[in-house]
Amino acid sequence: MGEALRADPARSVALRVTAERPGGPATAWTTWADPRTTAARREYDPLEGQPQAITIATTDGAFTIAAGSSMNIDPRRCPSADPAVALITDCPNRPFQTYIFEGGSPRAVTAVPTVTVGEGTHEGARVIEVTASRYVQPFRSTPFRETRRLLLDPGTYLPVYMEIRQEPGITEVFRYQVETVAAATLAQGFFDPRSLPELREDPLTALRERPASLATYWLGPATEAMGVTPALTLWRSDRYRSDEADPSTEQLMLEYVRASDVFGQTLLLRLTEYTAAEWNRRASMAHLPTDPCWTQEEVQIEGGSVTVYSGYSWPDAVPRATEDECPSDRERDRFLGVATLGDLRVVLEPWQWPDQSREGVVTLAEMLRRWEPLAE
Repeated sequence: MGEALRADPARSVALRVTAERPGGPATAWTTWADPRTTAARREYDPLEGQPQAITIATTDGAFTIAAGSSMNIDPRRCPSADPAVALITDCPNRPFQTYIFEGGSPRAVTAVPTVTVGEGTHEGARVIEVTASRYVQPFRSTPFRETRRLLLDPGTYLPVYMEIRQEPGITEVFRYQVETVAAATLAQGFFDPRSLPELREDPLTALRERPASLATYWLGPATEAMGVTPALTLWRSDRYRSDEADPSTEQLMLEYVRASDVFGQTLLLRLTEYTAAEWNRRASMAHLPTDPCWTQEEVQIEGGSVTVYSGYSWPDAVPRATEDECPSDRERDRFLGVATLGDLRVVLEPWQWPDQSREGVVTLAEMLRRWEPLAE
């Protein structure tokens, strides 16, 4: 297929795909294959007002920007296929994860589909028929058998039809329309994953979308490294009310990633802001630690104070500790801050932040400033 795609280096292959799901809305997407490289791009049509999802596949992996501006990078390779072929065919021979049970305990294993290749006909025309079958035992649901039947044009090796049947489950049907477009008409960077972050929703949207029912504090769109804190970039924002009719229930969430994290893969810091009424009513229960190993202290900052909570990372399998079980052989390594700024509460939560510290939380609280629309 790769040779067929690159037969004319001046043109790009575009495949229009429509998926049919019994009882559900049809979805559609278009895939372009770059004739000059092994890259490909897939754009999903928006569904029910959701933002458009886009995937770009290269030798470095499949980069996807989805609804909500989240970016996903799948580094897995499709055996014996370049990225364009893998994206076009949805890689029927890709290894998959399943579980086996030994003595009642689930164990994850990697398996490979059973693939057969033969000849057949489709709507009176000769096709190459690829069938891939796999049996999947999920961790917490019913096992199923999936059979994927992919039909390829014998001249171009491009797909014309695909059927995915799950038992138990539904059958999905995919029909392909193929055309070629001049590669020169595609925008510069069309097959470059680095263009995707620019397509995400403006992270300031939630700050601008309506008059705030609570004063807004943030760290700015970006910060410089401050010794105990790395340089950060605002990646995403969101507003929410637990009761639309009550302005006091409004909350604002701001998510920051490391400035060098081009694709926003690692959430370093989440700021969540509440009115004092909402914090005292319900929000504090969702944030404050209950483990007795945590300590707290209040630190004064300009315009208010921050309560710093210090604790320990515990494996998920370890139940809540008692005071007698609190570690005595290592330093505290988990931290949380709650800043009080007038009638506002700002929760500072370090997430995937390996070098977080008490000093870092205090520094972040001291960096908080009032958001002003004219001073973005």
